[in-house]
Amino acid sequence: MSNELKQHLRKRIEDWGQSFAKDLKAIPEEHLGASPSGIARAPIDFTYEVAVVNRRIANRIGGGENPPWPFEGWVTAPEEFRDRDKALAELDESVQAVVAALDAFPAEKLSEEVETPNGPYTVAGLADMVGTHMAYHDGQLNYLQSLYGDNNIHWQD
Repeated sequence: MSNELKQHLRKRIEDWGQSFAKDLKAIPEEHLGASPSGIARAPIDFTYEVAVVNRRIANRIGGGENPPWPFEGWVTAPEEFRDRDKALAELDESVQAVVAALDAFPAEKLSEEVETPNGPYTVAGLADMVGTHMAYHDGQLNYLQSLYGDNNIHWQD
């Protein structure tokens, strides 16, 4: 069963990474860094957060320790990240980092607990969180697309 779970988690992570990337590509350039209300997060900011969280989870699955969370409040992308091609590359690299860490982790140990700042998680739970976190923020991308008049379902393309 553990090999099936590992493959399920791997596919889920890859699928949500691809869906997120498709929706990010559909956001017009002028909206990537824009907030429709002046308060709502911009797509580029939560894309940056997804890449950071993915890398931190990949590091924990691989047995590494992460430094303390470096942000207060909402995560904001640094200037060098505020470019569609850079964001897409970072997103893909972060997804591949999680997949590689999961691939290297023994399937029979997926139920082992790992300490995180939010308490203990199983390794399978951390891997599952990657997909859930990307799905959550992909929903935000979809909502922002609709606010700007785009009601297409790009992740299905």
